[in-house]
Amino acid sequence: FLPGRPLKAVFLLGLLMKAVFHLGRPLKAVFLLGLLMKAVFLLGRPLKAVFLPGRPLKAVFLLGLLLKAVFLLGLLMKAVFLLGLLLKAVFLLGRPLKAVFLLGLLMKAVFLLGLLMKAVFLLGLLMKAVFLLGLLMKAVFLLGLLMKAVFLPGRPLKAVFLPGRPMKAVFLPGRLMKAVFLLGRPLKAVFLLGHLMKAVFLLGLLMKAVFLLGLLMKAVFLLGLLMKAVFLLGHSDEGSLPPRSSDEGSLPPRSSDEGSLPPRSSDEGSLPPRSF
Repeated sequence: FLPGRPLKAVFLLGLLMKAVFHLGRPLKAVFLLGLLMKAVFLLGRPLKAVFLPGRPLKAVFLLGLLLKAVFLLGLLMKAVFLLGLLLKAVFLLGRPLKAVFLLGLLMKAVFLLGLLMKAVFLLGLLMKAVFLLGLLMKAVFLLGLLMKAVFLPGRPLKAVFLPGRPMKAVFLPGRLMKAVFLLGRPLKAVFLLGHLMKAVFLLGLLMKAVFLLGLLMKAVFLLGLLMKAVFLLGHSDEGSLPPRSSDEGSLPPRSSDEGSLPPRSSDEGSLPPRSF
């Protein structure tokens, strides 16, 4: 299990796949995403009852469809990206440092997904604010109609006793009650937004699990380095030669008299003198 061994890479790959497919629970996240889209759709439906000039509901609804398309495209691109990372991790056995780098890329992708979900959540809050503003404007409009029907300037008796006018005065409070009823519809959307917040919380748990997995991988890597250092230290002690003493294997010192040639005298080896 020293660094660079394929068994370690397979073990780390198994931990990564377990973190992605078990801790994160992607099916539950997809289900909560469906609840979020349903909440956005339900937020758009009461806006249709407001009938503000220019019909902003249609624009908001089309914007929601566009965001849904962009979000689904982002999910598709993320799925392709994660599949590529998984294949790369499978075929890069024996390179734990690169696997850690790919894990960092995966964490970055999860972080960007969290930012996208936060943007969708803020968009839902904006739509809710627009919806409540529309309901307020409708309530003010209906209140104005009611006051106009009851308090016609200078003709209060005519407004009450003319045929058909009292029926209109009764009809307008009914429309006011309808506006109050429509105010209750966002409560369901708030409930679905709670599911969205739960999904964001689960995403935070997933990011924490991935972070702890990274710490575990770092600890395993450092342990492997320590084991490798101990292994190399043990081999360096076993393969070294014992020190040689100064007395073993040394030649005895040569004396100045041993092996030296005797001195030559001046008479030895000289030619006899030549006579004339």
